[in-house]
Amino acid sequence: MDRFLALRLGLSRKAAKRLLDERRVFVNKKRIWIAHHPVKTGDEIEVRSEPTPFPSLSLPLRILHEDPHAIVVDKPAGMESTGPAGAEGSLQAQGSAEIFPVHRLDRETSGCLLFARSPEAREFLIDQFREQRISKIYRALTIGAFPDRTIRVEKPVRGQHAITEFRLIRRNEIASLLEAHPVTGRTHQIRIHLQSLGHPLVGDKQY
Repeated sequence: MDRFLALRLGLSRKAAKRLLDERRVFVNKKRIWIAHHPVKTGDEIEVRSEPTPFPSLSLPLRILHEDPHAIVVDKPAGMESTGPAGAEGSLQAQGSAEIFPVHRLDRETSGCLLFARSPEAREFLIDQFREQRISKIYRALTIGAFPDRTIRVEKPVRGQHAITEFRLIRRNEIASLLEAHPVTGRTHQIRIHLQSLGHPLVGDKQY
């Protein structure tokens, strides 16, 4: 994406990356901020002339950790991770003007959400995720009695290699509480792998 913007707009790579950092770039109506986001033939790309203002939101977020480089918040279920109506906009309304999302959680998922406080910190943290130096651990309530104490699932998700490790915490004949560790980071990976095991996530309407 940064190379495409630089080429089409006659900018340096640094200036193109600044447009992404300032949340000015949209692909097919969706805000994009990752420099290495792939561009495909037929994509509708919009670059706004000014940074998109984030309105004040009434829902304050609980800050779990804060330092000069990063901030971690407790995202509630039902809130998007990014965008003006999501955790990003809410955190900005609380006074954290310079924040840069590092990863996302599904709208229905609650948990720790990590933001960087500079473009440099964001790139560093994204590299940590890519090199698996940061581990994500989820708690999942699933339908039915999970059969084993631990299960490792290696099954493609939308054609991409995907691995999830599950550890049983507690179960009865109705439901099981699991700890899920996604070794890879595919969209909806945990939910799809649970469905493949015959123990879908409780309340999941899609899978």
